[in-house]
Amino acid sequence: IDWAQIESMIPHNEDFSLLDSYGIDSLVNALENYVGEYASTQPGGNQVDRAYDLLKSLSSAKIENDWNSVDPLSYNSVLAFYEHHKADLSKEMLDKVDDSLWDLVSQDDCAAVSKFMTDFPASPKHLAEAKRIASSFSDWEIVKRSGDVFKVSEYIKSHQDSPFIEDANRLLYEYGKNFLADFKRNMNGPGLQKLAELEDILRTGVFSLQDFIDAGIVTQKGY
Repeated sequence: IDWAQIESMIPHNEDFSLLDSYGIDSLVNALENYVGEYASTQPGGNQVDRAYDLLKSLSSAKIENDWNSVDPLSYNSVLAFYEHHKADLSKEMLDKVDDSLWDLVSQDDCAAVSKFMTDFPASPKHLAEAKRIASSFSDWEIVKRSGDVFKVSEYIKSHQDSPFIEDANRLLYEYGKNFLADFKRNMNGPGLQKLAELEDILRTGVFSLQDFIDAGIVTQKGY
């Protein structure tokens, strides 16, 4: 393998951004063949050390070139780039991949968030957020299925940044109406007992006295 031929393939000032993917691959193949032939014998005047340096520079150029070919709107395209180059990515490039993948994840979709954590466990910036959202999914499923207006209220207080906060507020209203209707239907106990129960409920802050008045359970005068 003639070094002069390799030199003719190297762009001016070693600006590898001037090469397309084919040009980079061709130069890499030529350098790897040169190293393979001369690395063990090291004849006088050989360019093995320079070939190694060029291969290192070309690796970065190839990564940048391939990144520019990625479809930024395709999760699978970004992920394929990561899978192909993950052993050689700089911190800066890893951050780019991380941001790009996370921007393409529907964060109100439990399966999508879980897939991100499985596909990209090396995420330096968004893994903690993904885990928090996944945990929020789990917490929300328990609360959502409880049918308990007080549990929904506690969830809203403790999960202000939850992606399900709008759903929680809707359920608070729905479960609240159901609770008041059930309370009204079951007003058969002694008056003092129901009054004590009502006062306990008011202390939770979930309902106001006006809510019970509007539901026809008590009157302002009667309370």
